[in-house]
Amino acid sequence: MKTLIVSLALLAVVSCADKKSEGQPRLCTELYTAYQDEKSVGAESAVLKKNLWPHSVNFPLRITVRFLNGTDFQKNKVREYVKLWTQASANGVEYKFHEKNKINFKFIPYDITTSGNVADIRIFFGNGGSSSYIGIDSKAVPQDKPTMIFGWVNEFEPEESIKQVILHEFGHALGFIHEHQNPTANIPWNKEAVYKYYKDTQTPPWTKEMVDNNIFYRYSTDATNYTAYDPASIMHYAIPASLTEGGYSTPWNTNLSPTDVSFIKQIYPYHPCYVNETCCYDKNGKKIPCP
Repeated sequence: MKTLIVSLALLAVVSCADKKSEGQPRLCTELYTAYQDEKSVGAESAVLKKNLWPHSVNFPLRITVRFLNGTDFQKNKVREYVKLWTQASANGVEYKFHEKNKINFKFIPYDITTSGNVADIRIFFGNGGSSSYIGIDSKAVPQDKPTMIFGWVNEFEPEESIKQVILHEFGHALGFIHEHQNPTANIPWNKEAVYKYYKDTQTPPWTKEMVDNNIFYRYSTDATNYTAYDPASIMHYAIPASLTEGGYSTPWNTNLSPTDVSFIKQIYPYHPCYVNETCCYDKNGKKIPCP
C-alpha cells in the first residue's frame, strides 16, 4: 500500500493544487526543489527507506510541530485531526509507565530565538495549494521556513475536506507518498487527458515528462515498503473518470483506511520493555539492568 520517500538530498515536496471549480479535482503531485535535476527523479534516487523518523521499538516517537501563522480555528483543526494518526499508531496495549501511542505530536510555541525550541514540522496556512515534505526531509529545511502548507483549512471549507487534507499531509510527514504511485497500482489512465489537465491547470504548464514522473510513474518494488494497492487509503486522492479509460474512478477518502492503520503500526512498531523482559526500563523510561 505505501511507498516511502526518504532522501534528504532530494528534498521532495508534495503539493496539492487548489482547484475549487466544478469538475476540477484537487490532485496532489510530487514536486522538487529548484536545485533538483528533474531528470534524476526516479525510484533509484528518490525512494530510500531511511526517510522514516528514527525510532526505537521500546520508546514512543515524539515529533515536534510549530505553527508559523494561523487562526485559532485552523490550529485547533490540525490538533483535532492529527490525533487520528496518533491513535492509529497504538498497538492496543495499555502501558503503566509508558505512552500508549507510538507516534506523539508535540505542539510548541513559535519562537525561533528560544534555545532548543526546534520543531520537526513547521506549518503555514495560505490560500493556494497544500503541501508537505516527506518524512525527515523536513529536518533539512531552515527553522523559519514551513515544511507543511495548508491551502484550504478555513471556516469556509466543508469539514470533511479539512479532515482529509490534514490527515493526508501528515501522512506525507510520516513518510508516505501518493497511493497512485504504489508499485502494484494499475490505474487505466487516459494519458492524453491527463497531459492536457496538467498543461491547462499548472503554472507554468507541465511538460509530458513532468506528468510521466509525477503521475504515471510507479515506484520499484525493490526500493519501497508497500502493500497491495489500496484505493481507500487516505494517501489516495480522488481520480475522476474524465482522466481514465473505461470509467474508472476513485472517491475522496476522508478517513484512514484499515490498511493505513495496520501499515503505520508496521513501519513504526512499538513494544516498551519492563523488568523480567529481555530489555528493562524503570517507570521513568531509564534503562536498568535486567534481574
